[in-house]
Amino acid sequence: MPYNTGHKGDFRPGDFDGGIDQDFGTEQIDIGEFSNDRYINRDNAWGGGLDIKYFFTKHWALGAEGFIVDANDNSAGGGLATLTFRWPIGCSRFAPYLFTGFGASAGGSHTSRFFVEEHPANGTEPEFRQNHTIRNNHTNATGQVGAGLEIRITKHIGLMGDYAYNVLEYGNNDFGMARFGVTLSY
Repeated sequence: MPYNTGHKGDFRPGDFDGGIDQDFGTEQIDIGEFSNDRYINRDNAWGGGLDIKYFFTKHWALGAEGFIVDANDNSAGGGLATLTFRWPIGCSRFAPYLFTGFGASAGGSHTSRFFVEEHPANGTEPEFRQNHTIRNNHTNATGQVGAGLEIRITKHIGLMGDYAYNVLEYGNNDFGMARFGVTLSY
């Protein structure tokens, strides 16, 4: 389950394409971020993914990982190449592991708050605040680090649980993921 760290971010040109009401007689002034999250746009989200690894030694593996999460008003996802160090504990069924990866992510959204001032023909000037959710159309470089534990049920089937921290390009994109799944080895 990904969650966002809430760091402050920077505005990038093009973030507001199609997100602002352009009607005549209406002014909208961006008064800041409603949500600090510029990728998932919520405090937590559900998602899924697939991770394939090739162990070229007993301890080291190269892999590829893909994931998708339910960002607010948009989907977000990414793909990474990974390097894993796994340390099976003696003759037990337990194997802790560390991993790191690098790749790209895309999608997601963020919400900005606007001050809206309308100038209707009758001379009144109503004012209100309005939130606009803006979809992210940019691809971000992504780095990942994490640690976990695999427990083998049989020789070829296991259960795994880990935590991955993802660092994305630009501000307010970093997020962590708690991941659980089934491992199959051949």
